[in-house]
Amino acid sequence: MAVPWVVWAGAAGVVLLAAAYVILPGLRRGSRAAEPAATRAESVVPEATRPAALESGAASSSLALVAGRFALEGAGPGIPASLESAFVDGSWAALPLWTFLGGRSPRLSSPGPGGVEPDWVDWRGGEPVVLCRFAFGEDLRTPELAPFDESVVLEWRPLSGERTSLAIETGPLRFVGAYRTFAVFSEVDAPGVLVQKGRVVGWTFGQGLASGYLWAPSDGSGPKPALPAGDLAGTLLVHGRETAFVRAMSMSEDIPVDLRMAAFVSGYREAALLSPDDLPLHLKPAQVAGRVSSLASSMIRQGLAAEVARLLDPKILIAAGDTGLIKAAAMASNEARGFDSVRRLLADLGRGSAFESAASRQELQALEVELAKASLHKILNERGYGGLEIFEEARRLAPDDLELHLLGVEVAVLEKKWMDAQDLLRAKQYPGALSDKARTLERLVEEGRREEDSATIRFNPGDRLIPVYAIINKKLRQKFYIDTGATTTIVPSSVLDPLGIKIDSSTPTVILQGVAGADMGFQVRLDSIEIERQTVFDIRAVVYDLGSGDEAGLLGNDFLQHFQVDLDSIKGILKLRKK
Repeated sequence: MAVPWVVWAGAAGVVLLAAAYVILPGLRRGSRAAEPAATRAESVVPEATRPAALESGAASSSLALVAGRFALEGAGPGIPASLESAFVDGSWAALPLWTFLGGRSPRLSSPGPGGVEPDWVDWRGGEPVVLCRFAFGEDLRTPELAPFDESVVLEWRPLSGERTSLAIETGPLRFVGAYRTFAVFSEVDAPGVLVQKGRVVGWTFGQGLASGYLWAPSDGSGPKPALPAGDLAGTLLVHGRETAFVRAMSMSEDIPVDLRMAAFVSGYREAALLSPDDLPLHLKPAQVAGRVSSLASSMIRQGLAAEVARLLDPKILIAAGDTGLIKAAAMASNEARGFDSVRRLLADLGRGSAFESAASRQELQALEVELAKASLHKILNERGYGGLEIFEEARRLAPDDLELHLLGVEVAVLEKKWMDAQDLLRAKQYPGALSDKARTLERLVEEGRREEDSATIRFNPGDRLIPVYAIINKKLRQKFYIDTGATTTIVPSSVLDPLGIKIDSSTPTVILQGVAGADMGFQVRLDSIEIERQTVFDIRAVVYDLGSGDEAGLLGNDFLQHFQVDLDSIKGILKLRKK
């Protein structure tokens, strides 16, 4: 029996509709709708679903995009020279705020005549995106810009390649001015547009920006010319952390390295304009800190460690919040001022809120131990002094570090602290890789034990004041300077509370005569002062702050008279043998 033509026509229509459904994603909804957004009053939409791609297909031919390429000011090594974005509403293009930081508006390279700058922008403080209007003789044929609708499927289309559409879920949304932002994922990490019902509702820009941006003005309207574009670029030129970084990056390598370093550091004194998610790769905090660390290393090699330490003060390091930059500052401080300055720097940083987490504190402690080892190696190579004090501080942080432990033994041998070296050696077991070194040190200790009846103190040749650490009353470790020209032992007022000593109206006073004139101090009795296992009991000391900055005391001849003093100023060795 013949099939009526009407049946054949109906079947053909069904086939065509099915083919269109498969080929044209604009004719079908995603496999599930985007998660609903909360009301405008909320800053974050608490969605459980992470950003995800749902489906893809050939782009709808009804949405003809006009992609513009925009030249950026201040391009250089590692800095993008241009950026892509699609036009909407005939003459408007969205650009990230960071593209205006070079002091001039981005310039349209194509389509149309090159070098055209926007005349007006729609932007309010704090927004990460700028809508730019270009004055064309005739508006371009572009899609319409519409507010994001959380009830409609959201599609993403790239501006290059095959331009296949991708239905997506955004995950949590955050309000920033007229925009809702979301974390981009790998499938949409490129220049593109976000589309609903054939209209553009948002953008992605690539370049390392971690956010996508949805147009969501409170009044639901389109962009308005609110500010001349030149005014925005000029405003951003005079302030902002990222603006200073862009200026520093644009400086020629012919400019002295310390001036380039100072330009970056000035940025850390400014408030940030954008969150890290709204910054391109070259302005991400870690990337900028890496550039500054590289400049710091170059300055240290050129003998400018003191200038690095001055520039990278605790306030700058806290603002940067980068462990690598802290390491550069600590290395410079160690080189220019010694390990004590490193400990003070890291202690200051540890008290700051930027490094209050357990992980941050561990990083700072590991850095202190690493620099302590470097300092100990330097002392051993140069046959310097002060290594045991550095070792004791580092051992407190890393008691099980065998490499550090043997370095402590080596500096004890260098300083001829034979009993200390022996005690340290016996405190640990050493695996095969370290056992040979331990046996060598053991032989050196045995040979030096005969000198144990004396205290050997090493110092910089020519120094009049000889630094040493002593134990007061067998419980407080205190820094002193040995001064063979002084008559009286002096302790700073900071030792009173730890030692339980009270000053009252019955405390004897003494007059101290110095170069600057006479001054008054209080006389107290100390049970003992011990240096290198050599102890003097029942000492009368004067409580007086010398103003040295390190709260040190002074050991004078009333202490030294208990010893046979052998001072070699040329070699920098002081030996004290009990009488």
